[in-house]
Amino acid sequence: MILTLRVDERLVHGQVVTSWTKNLSVTHIVVANNQAAEDKIQSMTLKMAVPSGIKSIIATIEDAAETLNDPRAEALKIFVVCNCPQDALSLVKLVPSIQDVNIANYGIVIKPEVKDKTAFTKRVFCDEDDLQCVRELGGMVEELYSQTLPTSAKKSLKQI
Repeated sequence: MILTLRVDERLVHGQVVTSWTKNLSVTHIVVANNQAAEDKIQSMTLKMAVPSGIKSIIATIEDAAETLNDPRAEALKIFVVCNCPQDALSLVKLVPSIQDVNIANYGIVIKPEVKDKTAFTKRVFCDEDDLQCVRELGGMVEELYSQTLPTSAKKSLKQI
């Protein structure tokens, strides 16, 4: 089953592998990102960051959707990571079982040239295109929030 989809521009990193995987008892991490899937070095680096005992898949949005929609995925504990709201929205449209989206870390590194961003937390900054995606996500999933760590408070993003 899909535990959550996290939007994090860093994809797989310390918070994901030390805090979230343990807190959620994750068995699999699916990175859904076209660029990472097509870049062998980035894909290899992301897989190296995943703790032993947890399986990982670095896939395009469409391939990730196919994997997540496979009935065999129901028996797994899957943590999904995308690097932007646009990818998250595309994936949610293809995988209706995704009902929990955490926009945890976005807008600091991606689109640095965009100066007119709205800050929702200390780690989430969105431009108008991002906001449109977040609003659409809010209408499609049960939970839409920002939470950096499992021990941090959740900030709802449903009313954006």
